[in-house]
Amino acid sequence: SVMKGYDRAPAETAEALRGGWFHTGDLGYLDADGFLFLTGRIKELIVTPGGKNILPEEVEAEYQQSRAIAELCIIGVPREGEEGENLHVVVVPNFDYLRGEKIHDAAGYIKDELTRIALTLPTYKRITGITLIKDPLPRTRLGKIQRHLVTTTVMSGESAPTVTPQLSDADLQMIESETGRVVLDILKRLLPPKKEIMLDDHLDLDLGFDSLKRVEFHVAIEGQLGSVPEELIAEVVTVRDVIEKLNGLEKTHHEEGEGQRPWGEILETPPPPALTEAFLTTPSHVNRLTGAVAVGFCKRIFRCGFSLAVTGMEHLPRQGPFLLASNHLSFLDPFILISVVPRSVFSKLYILGWEPYFRSRLRRWVGRVGHVIPVGPQTGLVTVLRTSSAILRAGKSLLIFPEGERSIDGHLQPFKKGIGVLACELAVPVIPVRIEGSFQAWPPDAKRPHSHPLRVGFGKPILIRSSMIAEWISQGQDPHEAAANFIRDAIVASP
Repeated sequence: SVMKGYDRAPAETAEALRGGWFHTGDLGYLDADGFLFLTGRIKELIVTPGGKNILPEEVEAEYQQSRAIAELCIIGVPREGEEGENLHVVVVPNFDYLRGEKIHDAAGYIKDELTRIALTLPTYKRITGITLIKDPLPRTRLGKIQRHLVTTTVMSGESAPTVTPQLSDADLQMIESETGRVVLDILKRLLPPKKEIMLDDHLDLDLGFDSLKRVEFHVAIEGQLGSVPEELIAEVVTVRDVIEKLNGLEKTHHEEGEGQRPWGEILETPPPPALTEAFLTTPSHVNRLTGAVAVGFCKRIFRCGFSLAVTGMEHLPRQGPFLLASNHLSFLDPFILISVVPRSVFSKLYILGWEPYFRSRLRRWVGRVGHVIPVGPQTGLVTVLRTSSAILRAGKSLLIFPEGERSIDGHLQPFKKGIGVLACELAVPVIPVRIEGSFQAWPPDAKRPHSHPLRVGFGKPILIRSSMIAEWISQGQDPHEAAANFIRDAIVASP
């Protein structure tokens, strides 16, 4: 009653029609009342390297919780040398939400959101790769995701084919305007050679912008067109948005050839008063006393319950300013570090913390006691760097986790370039710190920590000198990226 077979496809017909039954390839189960529930398709079932069977639609429901995500699709992607497939997510961002919340780094924010959700799931349901796309996911007329098309796009490493649009007279006028020429010229200098730039290119998804690239873009625009509000660059999504927003400003044009503002000048601008107050206001006597008690309590817990061992303390300066640069393995890391540094160091040591974690009254108080300066997704990277610079210029010290996030697998991740900017421009010592054991003590899938030996090693101070910067420039390297990598290598080599 369904069909006699597939047209001129005997092998497929023999597979589907067996013993008079049509095998549809659906997965499901019968409940106690005899009702049939369909849960997925056999051909879409993902078998992980650990042998777990994953139905994509079930996992998609878990990851779809974030309002920053408009659509997503989970597919299985094999890895060379491994059996089975790993979970890979293809995401269509909710651009209206991101724009409304003034999220500065769409790709980074969505990655953080997915990581946050992943930490609440069993390890076999965690994604190992992310692809962001602009266009809606391909679907059938019934609204089902066409996973084979999504998989083909990801495995080929290419975006869905697009047709270069015919430019209208208005678009040509926009490109040929003074602002349009400046913006496109700056983008050509910031992006790889031969990268074609179109007006509707998304800065994050098409042009590969991250937070720091937006800062460099902002700085270059100010060097050519005058002062531009940080919020404007944070809100723009496409190249077209940039030109339209800039055309709407009353700009003070710089003399041609003046170039972009140097980082040193950018970092001299004070941060907002609310952030400055957090480290310039002397803590109350109660907070100082509470902080000392809390540090002593943490020290006892880590020494007795986690067999904490510390090496290289002789490399730690007794006064600032300096940067502590550490790898980041778990929530325990900042508590471990403030418990091992001398009290005189802790009294002038500050930490940049993720603002969403400090919104409750109790956590805000904990942040004040622990010298945490909250920065969040709405805080521009320029503001973060200016705040860091102001802390160091005030003679205080700063603890930074240059990876920007906790490691999901326990391995050291690439460093953000921001630490290289601070190290090069402010010429303050950087103390590399290597933490071991905290990933095992509190892994991402655990709700609470458990006892495991901890070890902290302080390396020799690093001072990025002008001769090093000159050498990197002569080799064609970005000195800030080179400095960040240099510090990363020092952490790897820390005792």
